[in-house]
Amino acid sequence: MRIINISQTMGFVMTMAFLFVTMHTSLAVGDELKQPQHSIVLSAGDGPFVFGRVVSLHVSYCNKGKTPWVVPTPTESLSVGIKYRHSKSNRRPRGYSFGRIRLEPLMLPNGLAGTVRRDPNPKPISIAPGKTHEFKVKFKREWNGNIVPGIWSVWIEDRTFKLESNRVEIPLRFTAESVAICLEIALDKKQDVYMRNWHARWLQKIMPDLKLQWWTWKDKMSPKEKQEKEDEIQRQLKAFQEFRKDKNNAQAIKEAIARINLEAPRYAKKPKTEKKRELTAEEKASVERANAIKKAIVLEAARDAEKAKAKEKTDAEKKSRTGKTPGVDSKD
Repeated sequence: MRIINISQTMGFVMTMAFLFVTMHTSLAVGDELKQPQHSIVLSAGDGPFVFGRVVSLHVSYCNKGKTPWVVPTPTESLSVGIKYRHSKSNRRPRGYSFGRIRLEPLMLPNGLAGTVRRDPNPKPISIAPGKTHEFKVKFKREWNGNIVPGIWSVWIEDRTFKLESNRVEIPLRFTAESVAICLEIALDKKQDVYMRNWHARWLQKIMPDLKLQWWTWKDKMSPKEKQEKEDEIQRQLKAFQEFRKDKNNAQAIKEAIARINLEAPRYAKKPKTEKKRELTAEEKASVERANAIKKAIVLEAARDAEKAKAKEKTDAEKKSRTGKTPGVDSKD
């Protein structure tokens, strides 16, 4: 008969149980360490997303760690911004930062006028463990209106923490409202001519007979010639307004809008690179003046640093002799 030692058996069972619990705990701790402590979550709502209208995005900075997460205010930072590209494109994404650089006028000691760059100084925000910091930002066209109808992949990038949010798909549709927005911008004389010209191209897809083309930096036109050109453009835009009001053209406009959305992927293709032109004598002189101002600013800053360093050395020598800090301790 085989005799079983109960104490040995129980010891074996307890040992195996301990090993199982230890392994399970180790795996759990390992999984926890693999989980990101900080993340950015992006959402865009349900739409509709209309071409020409700003899209509001909701951003959450999530702290899943066990200690506070201190971040510079994202909406004031040059390191945080939106990245985007057309979903059918493999070209490099475009983007813009939330923080804004200010250029302030500066008068140099030599009498030259210059500018000084002021970078934003974001305030720190502390996100408690298990909490989020939420805010809204806008996905909008840049100055050159490079966002066209189609499906866009959009995400948030934080270069300070090397984080990227999830990517959201934004189907930007060209609609009757888009036509009204493009017409409003094209008519607005206060808008930049490049922006007016860019929006007018969509009106020409609705009414091909339009002949809309503003002047560019290549055109050497007098103020009188520009005014004559503007008057002609205004007449063309008024003709488009009449075309749009005519109910007989409703079906043609509807078909043109559908065609724009159908051809959307083609609009997102990378444009041909323009040949670099030669600078004019006036432009070269302007560049030389700008470089001279920059050089003067650098030299002035270097001189100030030299003076401060020399003063610091002199003050240190005086303190070693007298035991008093110049300008701070009272004099005998």
